[in-house]
Order: sequence, then structure tokens, then C-alpha cells
Amino acid sequence: MKKLDVVNFLKGFSILTIVLMHYLDRLEGLPNVFYYAIDFGGSGVHSFIFLSGFGLALSHYNRPINNWLIFYRKRLLKVYIPYSIFVIFIACFNLFIPLYKDGLYALLGHLFLYKMFDNSIMTSYGYHLWFISTIIQFYLIFPLAITLTTRYKIRAFICSVALSLMWSYLVFISDHADERVWNSFFLQYLWVFVLGIYLAQLYFKDERNFHSIPLLLSIPLGILLSSIYASMALFGGNYGKIFNDIPAFFGYNLLALSLYNFNFRFLNQSLIKLNGFSYSLYLIHMFLLSLLIYGLKQINLSYNFGWFCVLLFILFPIAFRIQNLTNRFYKIIKL
Repeated sequence: MKKLDVVNFLKGFSILTIVLMHYLDRLEGLPNVFYYAIDFGGSGVHSFIFLSGFGLALSHYNRPINNWLIFYRKRLLKVYIPYSIFVIFIACFNLFIPLYKDGLYALLGHLFLYKMFDNSIMTSYGYHLWFISTIIQFYLIFPLAITLTTRYKIRAFICSVALSLMWSYLVFISDHADERVWNSFFLQYLWVFVLGIYLAQLYFKDERNFHSIPLLLSIPLGILLSSIYASMALFGGNYGKIFNDIPAFFGYNLLALSLYNFNFRFLNQSLIKLNGFSYSLYLIHMFLLSLLIYGLKQINLSYNFGWFCVLLFILFPIAFRIQNLTNRFYKIIKL
């Protein structure tokens, strides 16, 4: 396996745990502890932001970006355009089958990106779409972030940690911990993004791999940090939930890296391939869940584990097909 296969593995692992979290979270009658364990899959968001910083920075170091307008154009075509088409499709679909209560104002909020400043529509047309706003914010600040991190190295990372902690504290004391506009603003995750940039710099200069951690260290440390995350989530209230990002990120990724380093060939290759259509998978998975639950309600049935399996069975081939069509479009425009 190539050294950077681990990046694609972690992206595939992250999107899988996020999908499983959203699908399992809608099952009813499970013990409360089980729901907290499911929510741990949401830490894949932290991993995705870290890997975005790592991937963007490594690409820049290998082929320096001289024209940032070209960078923004590429991000626009790869992220914003598919996202906009998807939201427009959902809004039109919603006129015939009312899965959501959202209307024109929410649709325009997605298209013109002002939803990231309006909590009433931040999660419109699908709760998971809040993440698109956050990742776009990181694309916007990437030129500044990589410039400062390249110049100041570890000091830039330390400053990013301080900024993220100060933002978290501000969100907590202002009583906005439950509002996505606040708890998902880029400053909340800035330290993860900058960490990715910093480790990409180390990898580019000295080929220092962030995943070369012995299993005897990564497994117990991953379990310990995951337990700290769980304790903060269970007993810390809003304070624990908003400040548990650090143990969640490291615990989650240490366990994921342990799985990668066990080198189960079929599993590793499957998750690497899954990364190839992860964006389409992320966009459509909640729409299919909402559609299924709506249909089940019409015939007085409930969403259960059997339907969860059916949903997974149809989700992956649909997402794969959509990504193939998207990739053909990219080839046409030579992106």
C-alpha cells in the first residue's frame, strides 16, 4: 500500500461512521448509553476537517498555488456546484413530497451561503448540510492558514488551539452551545484544520508519517481518550459537549489508525474505495433516510433495524453512480 492510502482510508472510515451514526440514531427503543456510543461516530467530522487541511496543504506544497482564484474556482466546482444542484433538487422534490418544512428563504440561504449566519435555516433541507457551510469557511481561510502555518509552524498550531478554546468558551458563556451557527463556526475546529496543515508540512519535508504509531500505544491511548470524551458527553452537560472535541478527535483517530495498521486487506481497500464517492454519499444519505421514514409513516410502519439494512443496501450503489456521473462532468471540463 502507498503511504498516503491511510488518508483515503480515514476519509472512507469517517464517512462510514457518520452515515451509521445518522441511520442508527433514528432507531427507537435503544438504551441511552447506546445512543452516546453512536454519536461517537460524529467525530468523523473532526477527522474530515483534519484530512482536508492535510490534503490541501500537501497539494500546495507539491505544486504551489500561485493564483488563489484558480484554487477557489476548483473548490467551487468540486464542492459548491454539486451541493447547490442537490439542494435545488431537494427543494423541488419537497414541493411534491413534503419531507421538510423549509421554503424559498432556506433554499436561497444555501445557494447564497447566508444560512451559515442564520440558525433558523442552518440545518434546513437536511441536518447534515451544516457541515458544507463549515468546510466552505475553511476553504475561504485556507490561503491565510497555510501562509501562517508555513511561516510559524508549531507556534501557528498552538495559537489555533488557543483560538478554538476561546471560541468554545465564548459559545458556552453566551448560551449558544446548542446552536449550529455558533458551535460549527470554523473557529471551533480551527485547531484540527491547522494540525492537518502542520503535519502535511512535516510529511512534505521529512516524510514523517502521522500514522506510524505502534498498536500497543494507539489502542490503549485511543480507548482512554474515547472514554474521556464519553465521560464529558455523559456528565459534562453543554460544557462537556462543546469542550470534548480534543479527546474525541484523538481517541477516534487513534482507534481508526489502529484498525488501519491491523492491515485487514479487504477492509482497508473497501474503505479506500468508499472514499472515492464519499461526497455524494454524504450529500444524499439523509435525504434517503427522510424519504424512507416518510414512506413508512404513510403505511403505519416504523423504522427498524431491518429497514436500516435495506437503506444501506441501496445507499452505496446510488451514491457510487452519482459520483461517477459527477466525475464524467469533471473530465469534460478538465478539472
